[in-house]
Amino acid sequence: MKKLFICFISLFAIYNVDAQEFQFLEETHDFDTIPEGPQVSTIFRFRNIGDQALIISGARGSCGCTQPTFTNRQIAPGDTGSIQVTYNTQGRPNAFSKTVFVNSNAKLTEGQTEKILIIKGFVDSAMKIENYKPSPIPDFEEIKKDMPKKPKKEKKIKRGKMNGKLKE
Repeated sequence: MKKLFICFISLFAIYNVDAQEFQFLEETHDFDTIPEGPQVSTIFRFRNIGDQALIISGARGSCGCTQPTFTNRQIAPGDTGSIQVTYNTQGRPNAFSKTVFVNSNAKLTEGQTEKILIIKGFVDSAMKIENYKPSPIPDFEEIKKDMPKKPKKEKKIKRGKMNGKLKE
């Protein structure tokens, strides 16, 4: 019975640990129409809205044409990081949709083992590179003020007796 109680307490503790959480500005980026030939990139920016340091341990594209690079440091609670994704358009005309799988110590939706980011667009082989104007990458400092912050946890007041006196 004592072993069963210890197992129960251990499981309860594991599932109630405060976890790290991402909050992305966007999880899907649409390049729209782009010319065939150059590599195009976007940056997925995020904030750690968890209570502990967030660590990205890896990121991989769904194929060799999609290359992610990521913030390679611990991201403290409230701090920001980024994942840059580069897509090689050479020899890949027509519509595309690629997935980036991000491994981290962040809490995910039930059933997920990796955070999923998506890039998509249309590669036009007839479009001239000179006519291509990449969409600007949003300034994170400007946008993050509009991102909702994780609500602070309320502190519980402990009441009890200490040397015959009520303590708070």
